[in-house]
Amino acid sequence: MQASRSLSRPRAEHRLARFASALCAFALAPACCAQDAERAFDVHGYGQASELKSVSAPGGGFEFDYDLSVLGVWRVRPDFRAWVQLARYRELNGTRLEWAFLDWDVSASTTLRLGQARVPMGLINEARDVQTLRNSVSKPLLYDGEHGLVDEALRGVVLEHRRESADTGNLIAEAYAAGATIRDESSAVSARVVGGRVQWTPSSSWNIAASAYVGRQAPHADEAPGWSSRRALVLSTKLHAMDWDLSAEAGAGRSSEGTLRVGYLQGDREISPQHAVFARVESSDRQAAAGDARETAERRTRLAAGVAWKPSPRWGCRLEAGSNRASPTIPNPPATAPRTRWNDVAVGVNFYL
Repeated sequence: MQASRSLSRPRAEHRLARFASALCAFALAPACCAQDAERAFDVHGYGQASELKSVSAPGGGFEFDYDLSVLGVWRVRPDFRAWVQLARYRELNGTRLEWAFLDWDVSASTTLRLGQARVPMGLINEARDVQTLRNSVSKPLLYDGEHGLVDEALRGVVLEHRRESADTGNLIAEAYAAGATIRDESSAVSARVVGGRVQWTPSSSWNIAASAYVGRQAPHADEAPGWSSRRALVLSTKLHAMDWDLSAEAGAGRSSEGTLRVGYLQGDREISPQHAVFARVESSDRQAAAGDARETAERRTRLAAGVAWKPSPRWGCRLEAGSNRASPTIPNPPATAPRTRWNDVAVGVNFYL
């Protein structure tokens, strides 16, 4: 969530901020810089537990959720590192490998990553499961795994190039090629996808990014048809003004499942060293592929607001309330139609070790 500020930090700290140990760079920046210089191997753990109550939602009720992650970083050499992260989710009822990649500084401004790593896309995808970096319990719909627009991880190669200029600002360009993609809390699916992201920080107040990919992917289910094309574009911007962090992202994509347009506008403000508030408005428009009677078309909007209490860098609490409106088009509607308007409230506790 603090990408615009991380670009001006030292390169060693920036590398931590680019991955899930971004938690260290943002929450405990001074300590992490010292660890980065002194320790060859670091282990970090983080996670969250939340309770969601949906009122009159489709299939609504109380829903308990949690996720736990353990990240290990081995600095083989100052320019060569190995990253491994394991995570456990309540929905999966099991532990899975999230990251496993090598990170090599080819030069002072270029880094090569090889293995299973997070997809460089949008503003928060690399740290989507680090709730300490968010003031909300929920993630924006743009990163919803059910939409399938922004994958969580890839198996392949990522090349990152950084350029700093006092006149034009900082620029980060990333390109990747993937032989498999992984959605949020899902297994890997074979793919042939290429993509990239460009981030420009013209000043300390602005961060502007554009992300895109194109390629082909195998089906997610055995009964689904063969390989199909998919492509997406996400435009992102973040502005710090009048003590607010304002974030806006809009994405559009097309695949065998249909087309999707989704976006949001969010404002975050620190009201004290230990308290912050946020408000977000977002919408999504999903249309099924022509002739596909299995998929559901849906338009959805959501208004959400909440408060974050952060008594310590190592743990905090979040409270969020939302108002939802959906207009689904169901091929074979049930006898009792689902409610199209509902409210929700969620409380979450996050920790970092």
